[in-house]
Amino acid sequence: MKRVIVYIALSLSLVAFTSSTKTESHTLWKNPTQLSWKDFKSTPDDSSPFKALTAWGIGYDITYQNSELTINIECYFIPEKSWVKEGHENDYLLNHETQHFNIAEIYTRKFREEIDDYKKNLKKVDQSTGKEIGKIYNRIMKECHAEQQRYDKETHHSLEKDIQAKWDKYIQKELSKKG
Repeated sequence: MKRVIVYIALSLSLVAFTSSTKTESHTLWKNPTQLSWKDFKSTPDDSSPFKALTAWGIGYDITYQNSELTINIECYFIPEKSWVKEGHENDYLLNHETQHFNIAEIYTRKFREEIDDYKKNLKKVDQSTGKEIGKIYNRIMKECHAEQQRYDKETHHSLEKDIQAKWDKYIQKELSKKG
């Protein structure tokens, strides 16, 4: 499966992309409140000015068998790359960090929708099929990255409580849509 891991930190506008390995454990997105601080298993970066880091990814794999094109798309959380600094394990910060994972799920759904549309218009599967799916994936990831940055910028990395509440409602609304 092609997996791209995106690291989003509280108060961090930088997103790094790396390939994950099959040995890393991943938690698939199931519901908007599934994370707990026990899921954040990495050692905090003491040199970081941030209180927590949420690592997530959107992965997909393509199979073509018996003239059937199947594309499996998943949103996942990476416990071994996610951390929280001691003394900052509160519900408010956990909500902010969980919303990063939820935003990734929203873009996973957008990716699925676009792939469904692509497949409906696909006349035949050939070498360009994988490239076209990769282009869609890259565009969706770019959009997701921009949305993650906008989320942190507007909430001032969770410090603007009124704006955080507006984002919480927006994310919940988006997740309640068909997906």
